Amino acid sequence: MDPPVKMVRKVTLIAILFAVIGVGMAWTALIMEQTVLVPMQEDYFANNSKADRDSALAGSDLAKDLAAIEEMKPTILTLKLVGIATVLFGITIALLGILRMLSLMPVGLGDVLRANLEDMGLGKKE
Repeated sequence: MDPPVKMVRKVTLIAILFAVIGVGMAWTALIMEQTVLVPMQEDYFANNSKADRDSALAGSDLAKDLAAIEEMKPTILTLKLVGIATVLFGITIALLGILRMLSLMPVGLGDVLRANLEDMGLGKKE
């Protein structure tokens, strides 16, 4: 196998790896949001009146619940954004690999034509 083809194969594997990691991060964020954050929010807002939530003292259970909810939101957002960015980076690497392979096609076609001409006795033999 040609070294450029090996390089393109490695680039493709790296692109797939980045895409899989990115999709995993995005799905993890989605699962965390639906299994952890949404139930926490439902519990906080459904079981406590507006007056109780507003009058909660610092350090109380209600204040700690609100703090946990507010801490979870940036984590989930970060996972989503970094996951999507990782997928896009993997796609970019894959496109660069495709571009490299397309740039090698004329060289490979020239080799095939040269070999065919030599077989027919029309080209110069080395």
